[in-house]
Amino acid sequence: MSSNTDPLRVSARANPTPVSTTPTSTSQASTLLDLLIATTLAVDDANRQNHEMTNVPKQHANSADSDEAAAAWGRCAKVLHDNDKSLLRGWKDEIDTLLVFAGLFSAVLTTFNAQSYQLLQPDPADASVALLMQISTQLNSFTVNRSFINSTHPASLNPQTTFQVPSYAVRVNVLWFSSLIFSLASASIGILVKQWLNQYSHGLIGTSHSRETARLRQYRYESLVKWRILAILTLLPLLLQIALALLLVGLVDLLWNIHHAVATAATVRRRSASS
Repeated sequence: MSSNTDPLRVSARANPTPVSTTPTSTSQASTLLDLLIATTLAVDDANRQNHEMTNVPKQHANSADSDEAAAAWGRCAKVLHDNDKSLLRGWKDEIDTLLVFAGLFSAVLTTFNAQSYQLLQPDPADASVALLMQISTQLNSFTVNRSFINSTHPASLNPQTTFQVPSYAVRVNVLWFSSLIFSLASASIGILVKQWLNQYSHGLIGTSHSRETARLRQYRYESLVKWRILAILTLLPLLLQIALALLLVGLVDLLWNIHHAVATAATVRRRSASS
């Protein structure tokens, strides 16, 4: 056997039975075929370098061997195609679900933030109330005599109340705005990951099963692993869970500073839900 023998050709001779493409064996077959394709690519590169160094004419296999190799590569590409199609469909459906949840969650959280940030600044109505109280105090302090009308309470030219931000308001806004940041970050990363998956499947899904398709798929899959796209995909639900936890903690903190009965009921329901 010459050095240019294709490993897939040897595998086809030893086991001419087509590779099973059932869902139970797809993952294992994909892993084995990934290793086989990587080995085949390395052998092809070594053969090409050996051919260039020795300047030996390339030997052509007979038609039977070529048909067996093409059939083996076709079965390999078909298993990889079915496996990638199933995985990509699951990943994209999961990303779509997370994007819908992130959009609804961000919309609800924005409503909370629109009300909570007002606790960090003085209410304009407080100035009007302070001014009316000043006028009422001056009217009550008037002393009416025949010769003059006097007020014993001095008027304030700039009646301002001393405003101090409540500590719970700072905590609630920190928690809720952090939650909004996590939610928007998960949505942005989800869109990027979906674009990367579309680029990965471009030219692979729905095309003919050949050696070139299998080589292109292996090259893109190695790039996908190198850039840790799958790890980034598993990070998306974690970001949304963190955002939801921050919202609940801030909500309970706000309720404990408003009404203890409502806060007690919300805390008990939160603990029962978490357990």
